[in-house]
Amino acid sequence: MTERPSQPDDATLVLRSREGDREAFGCLYDRYARLVRAVAYDEQLRIADAFDITQEAFLRAWQKLSALKEPASFGPWVVGIARQVGREQHRAAWRRRQVPLGKDVPEPATATCHESDQLSHERTCLLLQKISELPEKERLAIHAFYLEGQSVQQVIQLLQLSRAGVYALLKRACRSLAIKLRFLAPEREIYK
Repeated sequence: MTERPSQPDDATLVLRSREGDREAFGCLYDRYARLVRAVAYDEQLRIADAFDITQEAFLRAWQKLSALKEPASFGPWVVGIARQVGREQHRAAWRRRQVPLGKDVPEPATATCHESDQLSHERTCLLLQKISELPEKERLAIHAFYLEGQSVQQVIQLLQLSRAGVYALLKRACRSLAIKLRFLAPEREIYK
């Protein structure tokens, strides 16, 4: 079995990026873009806006990388930038006297979808909506661990919790989701 080379940690990548290494910053982007996009989606509830916020957040992160005091905390820092960009977009929409738009539930790709595909699509959209209603830390834990497939260690670094704290948070988030979605399968008991 061949062993994959270990990836440099965030602090190393940040320090290399500060020296102008765009490839190192690309690694940071690859590591955190999906999470930032998920957080941006929670802020704006529109996938197109989430992509724009993600790009803007990473652009600002690149430009202000020297201001990051703790290079190891790049993940939470860029998530904070994305939240700020989302708030700025909300304010700009309000100034234009536009009501921020609600959740875009994409239509099925074709009108000839099978009923099971439609049902699956609707359940996925419902699940994402219910995840967005969770408290912030629970929502981030669900996104990072289950939707982004990050390791527990990465979630520990992102949320700055202990291993036990992450597992307790995930359990609490899953229980909350089960309660919110119990109407889908009323005959099942919610685990305790």
